[in-house]
Parts: sequence; C-alpha cells; structure tokens
Amino acid sequence: MQPGAARSISAVVPCLADIEEAAAEAAGASGTVRGRLRVDLDPFFAHLLLADHLGAFLDRHPDLLLELITRERASDMIADGIDVAIRFGEPAPSSSVGARKLLETRVLTVASPDYIVRRGRPKHPSELARHACIHFRNPVSGRPFEWEFHKGREVLTIHTPGRLALGDVATMLRACATGAGVAQVMALGIQDMIDDGRLIELFPTWPDERFPLYALYRFNHPPPARVRTFIDFALQVVRSTNQGLDVF
Repeated sequence: MQPGAARSISAVVPCLADIEEAAAEAAGASGTVRGRLRVDLDPFFAHLLLADHLGAFLDRHPDLLLELITRERASDMIADGIDVAIRFGEPAPSSSVGARKLLETRVLTVASPDYIVRRGRPKHPSELARHACIHFRNPVSGRPFEWEFHKGREVLTIHTPGRLALGDVATMLRACATGAGVAQVMALGIQDMIDDGRLIELFPTWPDERFPLYALYRFNHPPPARVRTFIDFALQVVRSTNQGLDVF
C-alpha cells in the first residue's frame, strides 16, 4: 500500500465512524460510546496524568476502540484523521477545529543547586543573558519558545542564550536537574523536584505566567459522543490531580 493511500484510509475511517454513530443516535442510542477514536496526545501529559486511568476508561466503554498517538509535534487533525488532540499552548484559530481549555499551569524558571554553585544565582530575569539556558521547542512551529516573565500587568520578554534545545519535557527536566543550565518549565508535575531541592525556582516574585492545556476536536455539530466522552474523561483526570492547577 502506498503511504498516500494509507493516509487517505486513516482519514476516511473516522468519518465512517461518525456516520455509524449518527445512525445510532437517530435510533435513540445517543448515549452509546462506540467506534474508533484516534487521539493525539502531548507525551508529557499522557505519561504524567492520563496513562494510569486508561484501563478504567476502557472498562466503562467496551464498544470503543481507542488509538493514542504520542509525539513531539501535533498532528494535522484533518489530514491525519485525528478525532481529539490534547495539547499545551494556545491553539491557532480555525473554522474546522474546536477547542476546550482544560487547565492552566504556572511557568517556573528553575536551575539545579549544582548549577547555582558553579554559575551563581541570577537575581533578575535580565541577568539570564549571562547564563546557559535550556530551550524548549514549540511543537507546532518547531522553534524555541520565547522566555517571558509576568508580574501582574508587567511582562518582560528576555532573549536567552543557550546551546541546548529540546522537545521532550522529561529530558529537559533531567538535564536541568543535573546542572546543564536554567530552564523554563511548567509547574505541572515538578513539585516533588522543588520540594526535595533538585530544582530551585529562581524568580518567585514573577509568579504570573500561565501555560494552557487544550482539548481540540474536529468541528462537528455536536461532536460525536465518543469525542465528548473522551474530553470529559481528560477533564476529570485533570480535576483529580492535586498539582495547584487552574482547572476549567
């Protein structure tokens, strides 16, 4: 089979599932969650929060076939036949993709004790120009995120030098904790590293930058039951965490 043909088939299958589900709803089975669901997931969110709950979710919906795709870059939802995507960052406006915000998490600037001993602790974000900074690539654009610092209405954008750029959160955290440089990270999932001293927050007086997590879905009126159910499931998982998040 040619790759183009495989992609065409992957895009058609969810449409057939939509037709099947629409028929079931018309017959009065609107609560039935069935068919094939392709979900594009941020790898960090999938590992940190979602994986432990997947078994129970499938037990509740025995007629659902769930396919999870975890990778650095977000999929093209239409071309790749993706029903739902769970991704960090503000989504681009689209007439074909709907969005529901699930949470916001604080953005922290951190370094390891070893790094601070070797290079000193910056007292203000502007001093980062003299430090080794670990950059994280935007999974949509492929370019490193700009570093911003928020305090109320005051916002600073700082140019940060660095020779290390990553697209994997777990690798970035490990590199930072072992002294490779200063990193900007989400507060989600790192409280234990702060509590046990592996990472030190450098600028606690700049506490107001937030980073969102969204559920994205192909825009139907209304979305199929399997799509609505998975988004509700992701939101329940987020609400069950005790991570100091703003949950929606």
